[in-house]
Amino acid sequence: MTKLEELLYSLTNIIVSYHDSQNGVTKIVPYDKDSIEQRRKLSVCVLNIIDNKEKDFNAHLKDLIEECTVKIGYPNRKPFLHFILNEITVLKSLIDKKEAVTIGELDQYEDQLKQLLTVFKTLLKTGKSTTCEVKYSQSHEPISLSGLKKDSYLSYGSPWCNSGDLLQKEVLEALDITVGKKDKADTTDEEIKIIAAQLCANYKKELRSSQLEAENAVLRKEVMELKQTLTTQEGTIKRQDDEISRLRQQLSDFRNGIISPRIPLGMAAAAIPASFFGLNRFAQSRSTTSIEKEPDFRFDGPE
Repeated sequence: MTKLEELLYSLTNIIVSYHDSQNGVTKIVPYDKDSIEQRRKLSVCVLNIIDNKEKDFNAHLKDLIEECTVKIGYPNRKPFLHFILNEITVLKSLIDKKEAVTIGELDQYEDQLKQLLTVFKTLLKTGKSTTCEVKYSQSHEPISLSGLKKDSYLSYGSPWCNSGDLLQKEVLEALDITVGKKDKADTTDEEIKIIAAQLCANYKKELRSSQLEAENAVLRKEVMELKQTLTTQEGTIKRQDDEISRLRQQLSDFRNGIISPRIPLGMAAAAIPASFFGLNRFAQSRSTTSIEKEPDFRFDGPE
């Protein structure tokens, strides 16, 4: 799985986990006291949503957003969740192209990813009662999103609200982006740009590796087919060589008198030349022998 694919599933985790964390909703992932098993179930659920061929992932996630915001009477996070959904849609369309994606498209997404990660950082540093202007990827229209940081200085535990905790855990920590930690400086915007560039560069490299592997598979198949053709041709040549050797041996045996001549089928004896039977010498000897004159038995009449 590529880093961009991991980011796609992490963004989807935010919507699913936020949905299941609200009271009064039908939970998608059954609760398990074992946190590792709970995490595994969540991953399986997210994979099923994204890769489902029967129900569109976008429609499915919209239903979850509607249920966990409007239906339970807490619509404040609906814009944020729709913002996340838009980024999921953009990223999935890029990943679905696989090897067909162009370098220009990846460069464009790199700029969008830099903007997205910077927006996440800004939201985590902005209080819940304050809004900030952000833009959807592939859109020029700005929207207002409430911050994800708790306003109360007396609050315990995490400095972020529920959706902020999910964003921090699912995305920023996975990408080693630090925001709001007491013992560690925040990741700068320039460092975020470098992280986004590395993600896209690695994706390009992984795509190229996949392309080379596909090309190698085609070449291996062609080599196997050529080997099979060569083996077949070698077998044919071997049989032809054996036949030539047999015919040469037969001709040699015939010349040496090992094989008796046979009258070809269908040929009349009179049509066969005497030389075929070795009678030419006999005919010559007959021609050199003198022929005796037959006695004359004629009688003369009485004188």
